[in-house]
Amino acid sequence: MEMKVLSPLVLGIGCLVSSSRAEAKVLWVGNFETGDLTQWDGSTLIKTGDRLNLVIESDSVAEGTKAAKIELQQDIIFEPYNQSRVEVKHIGLHTLNGEESYFAWSFMVPKDAEIRSNIGYWESTPTSLNTMTFFIEPAQGGGTNLKFGTGDLGKTLRWTAKLELNKWHRMALHNKWSQGADGSVDVWYDGVQVVTAAPVQKRDASKLFFQMGLHRSDPSPPVQDIYIDGAMEADAQADILAPLGDPTGMGGAGGMSGTGGVAGNAGTGGVGGAAGAAGAAGGAGGTASAGTGGAGGALAGGSSGGGSPGAGATSGGAPGSAGTVTSLGGGGQAGTSSVPPISSSSVDDSSGCSVKRMGEARARDSWPLLGLLLLGLRRRRAAAAPR
Repeated sequence: MEMKVLSPLVLGIGCLVSSSRAEAKVLWVGNFETGDLTQWDGSTLIKTGDRLNLVIESDSVAEGTKAAKIELQQDIIFEPYNQSRVEVKHIGLHTLNGEESYFAWSFMVPKDAEIRSNIGYWESTPTSLNTMTFFIEPAQGGGTNLKFGTGDLGKTLRWTAKLELNKWHRMALHNKWSQGADGSVDVWYDGVQVVTAAPVQKRDASKLFFQMGLHRSDPSPPVQDIYIDGAMEADAQADILAPLGDPTGMGGAGGMSGTGGVAGNAGTGGVGGAAGAAGAAGGAGGTASAGTGGAGGALAGGSSGGGSPGAGATSGGAPGSAGTVTSLGGGGQAGTSSVPPISSSSVDDSSGCSVKRMGEARARDSWPLLGLLLLGLRRRRAAAAPR
């Protein structure tokens, strides 16, 4: 009997605890939006004399407004190993034995490879023992192959694909780190899983760093370029597989304002949501301040753009308390939506509790749980009352 009385209370507390544990987040980003390399833990040969081998530019980006362009030339020598390389480095946050890591980055190759170049790999610090590698090399019959292998410099080949040039691609990895047989790696290429639980072992107990750019075992004549952007480390698979945002990083320029229009009458309500006071006439693409009229008069403004308008985008009238606005008056189009967040907005854990991320509407989602808690307390009090 006591268990039945307490069940709503226990359920509410359990869901709150489970939600707290299930919440995922992005732990680090390396997207060059700072305009420098302060997001990174290190770099290799980004400058030779007065020439920059890595430049941050805005002409071609995977997300936001900036990306890095690397150009590897034969006079770039990494001593004492006589290698040719230009790279940036991120020290992994969860790469010890027994830990799991989630990592992703984007790259674009503008022309075919003439020789092999490594473009990204996990390696131990400070012992520099390579664990797995992504690399490009010429394909038989022409073109370029993208390959991934585990072990030293990817000696055990796990996956190969023909690389499409002048297109941004995204690699994502989930690693279970171990020096034993339980170590593994999952790989996604442009959102499609291409490697599943491939065995991989750490070569010592050290932390690992991920290095990306261009790396060759010896200086060679062909000049090779690569663009990199959108690197991130997270603590959940959903984050590294979430689509990147608008590559311009800018909201729409804003729709043309409506022609003014007559303010809607004070509402009689309607399907679109609760009617408020009379809506003001639409101004220069701005939002009207008083709710959405239902049948009681549409607000003048712009047509609502697809998706939620982002920063800098104009919206039409604000939606009412229920439903969404699809068309408001005879105004112009709203601007395109802004960059969505890197992380997905929610994740469902095994308890069935939907968890919002990054501070999204947590108070709203807590009401059902609070109701369960109150119901449990009332039942417990009623059961304890003298009869």
